[in-house]
Amino acid sequence: MSILEDQLSTLSLNPRSQAFAMKMDEQYPSLRSEFHLPEGIYFCGNSLGLQPKSLQAYVTEELRIWAAHAINGHFGHAGNRLGRISTYSLFRSKL
Repeated sequence: MSILEDQLSTLSLNPRSQAFAMKMDEQYPSLRSEFHLPEGIYFCGNSLGLQPKSLQAYVTEELRIWAAHAINGHFGHAGNRLGRISTYSLFRSKL
């Protein structure tokens, strides 16, 4: 169970409320340090949200794999966190 799911099951606060956000900041202060926080107030309804500080390393690694292996870089490498399977690799022996 994730932190959010755990808190939603125990608190009777709307997860979109300021009270819920304040409670999360209070209970998990270290999570704030894992994101880039812009100065001022951040409002954007069509956003990916705040950027995790760890994201750049993941993106850089995916770009490196893409450059080295082209389309085959999407499949079967150690960083394949999505469990993608190459259709080409499934049928290449039959071609």
